[in-house]
Amino acid sequence: MKIRFVTALCVVIACFSYTGIKAQTDSTHVREFGVGFNNLSSFNIEYQWGKPTTLFRISIASISFSNPSSTNIDTGNGNGTTNGSGKDFNISLSLKLGIIKIIKITPRFDFLDGIIVGSGLTYTDNTSNSYAGNGMVLVSASTYKYQGTDYSPFIGVVLGARYSLSKSFYVDAEIDPNISYSYSTYTSSETSISSLYPDYSKSTSHSINIGFSNLGASLTFVYRFSKRHPVSGPIQKDRK
Repeated sequence: MKIRFVTALCVVIACFSYTGIKAQTDSTHVREFGVGFNNLSSFNIEYQWGKPTTLFRISIASISFSNPSSTNIDTGNGNGTTNGSGKDFNISLSLKLGIIKIIKITPRFDFLDGIIVGSGLTYTDNTSNSYAGNGMVLVSASTYKYQGTDYSPFIGVVLGARYSLSKSFYVDAEIDPNISYSYSTYTSSETSISSLYPDYSKSTSHSINIGFSNLGASLTFVYRFSKRHPVSGPIQKDRK
């Protein structure tokens, strides 16, 4: 265990030393801001910084939600009326941290690869009500509530391509194959006027997923803004 720890520490120190040496020879720093889409109902926001060929990334990805909505049903069956209503709220998002390498293929086309870690979160809250009556008399009424939460930490790689529209604007296409662990909790309850106590249930589940998840496969529009720091050294006067 100690040997592994010392080895890992040496690797980390070597990486930082190499980064420091590169920082002295390459004075160009870039920052990027991007907005991407997985499909018509979800999007992601990312910020990247570093060298032109190595970028550190933080992104809030796969944001999707449905606003609280309600539905009403009113049907007559001759003897009475049945009414129903419901309200649904769903939201999901994921946070990603990564290191991305940019490999130049042609003047306008680059290859992207890297490693990412992060976690996804999905929350669901649904409520439905039903009523049945005969004229002015309420025959039955019940309410069903469901709440679910899913946590999905993951680690994976980035594979993609970048096309340069100009010196500052790019289009990235990426997929994120990964390994994720999912922990989910669900609670549900049902109450009615015919029962004194609600019917309540709670469950949890665990799973490991390997492959392409819905946290990947995105198209991102990127804007880059660069800043060049002066290289340290003697100041030279311009020749007249």
